[in-house]
Amino acid sequence: TIPLQERSRAVSVVFGGLAFGSVLGLLFAPPIIQNLGWESVFYIFGLLGIIWCLVFESVQELQPGDNEDILNLENTSAGSNGHISSSVPSKSSDSSLEEMTDSLKDVPWGEFFKSKAVWAMIYTHFCGSWGHYTCLSWLPTFFSEELNLNLTDAAW
Repeated sequence: TIPLQERSRAVSVVFGGLAFGSVLGLLFAPPIIQNLGWESVFYIFGLLGIIWCLVFESVQELQPGDNEDILNLENTSAGSNGHISSSVPSKSSDSSLEEMTDSLKDVPWGEFFKSKAVWAMIYTHFCGSWGHYTCLSWLPTFFSEELNLNLTDAAW
């Protein structure tokens, strides 16, 4: 749950964190590989991810759950104007799931996927992600094999 006023900030922190994590991974991976072997990178980063998840879950549990301006999926509904309202009393998750399923049936999916703007966004997102992960996975190999660059020294 994130306060409604903080949603855009939360999204920017998440996507900024992805780029920051990629940079940190490229900085720390070469020395770890050189000193501990290539398998150790997966163990260390996996362990850090588990620790991050546990810390995040414990912090989330400490947050107050009865705040009025916090949007919970179990007690929201979409109004007739399409805006989300959190003033609806809490319902069971089964009825919320049924409402969501019913609302998805009302979306004109055929028209949605015929829209050129939607396909432009899908194509742009695909190309951006493809380029990003291609650089992350092949740039160190290119530097090492073609430029004879020592990745451990170059990381810093």
